[in-house]
This record gives sequence, C-alpha cells and structure tokens, in this order.
Amino acid sequence: RWTPHDVAQLPLLQQSTRPEAWRQWFEAMGVEAPRALAGPRYELFSMLAVAAAQGMGVALMPRMLAEAELGRGELQVVCERPLRGQRGYYLVTPEGIERPAVGAFRGWLVTQAMRTPGPG
Repeated sequence: RWTPHDVAQLPLLQQSTRPEAWRQWFEAMGVEAPRALAGPRYELFSMLAVAAAQGMGVALMPRMLAEAELGRGELQVVCERPLRGQRGYYLVTPEGIERPAVGAFRGWLVTQAMRTPGPG
C-alpha cells in the first residue's frame, strides 16, 4: 500500500462534478499537495475507472463504483484511507401513507447499509 505522500506524487485523475475531492482528501490526510487540483477531468466515475485502468493516473472514487474493475484485477486500491463524504441519501415518503412495497424496500435498504463498511 502507498501512503498519502506517495499518492501526491502520482498523476491525479479528477472527477468534474467533485472538483475539490483530491484537495479535500489530501487535507484530511494532513498532506500538502500543490497539484491536488491538476490533472485530466472526467465527467463520469466509469470514465475515471477506465483511465486509471489504462495507467493514466490514480482515481479517487467510491469503492462500490469500481468493484467490477477491482474484481477483475484491472484496478487496485493503492491507499486504504477513505474520505468521508459530505453528502447523504434519504428515503422520503408522503406522511401518513404506508405502502408494503415501500416498507419492504426500506427494510432491505437498512440491511444493506448495515452490511456496508463505512469509512473509519
């Protein structure tokens, strides 16, 4: 595994909808990285995964979006230091309306969330 200092020396692949991600990650790791905002930008995480698999640089992306590439050995995790996201997902329904299908989905969603390891 590589340290955050090692990662700072690599070409950094950027995700265009999260332009500050690398800067935030290096800041959270306590590493100065003057080139944190430099590097090619890609619109989709799938494009980041392809670019990283082709050796164009290192990508900062949710593991769940790279599981297939990781499983095939096309990508590897170089630094096991995730950045806790500032965004969240919420399941909302109209008040006072109980639907069995929604309840079943909620139960499944909670089970999946409990099984998924989070950062830290």
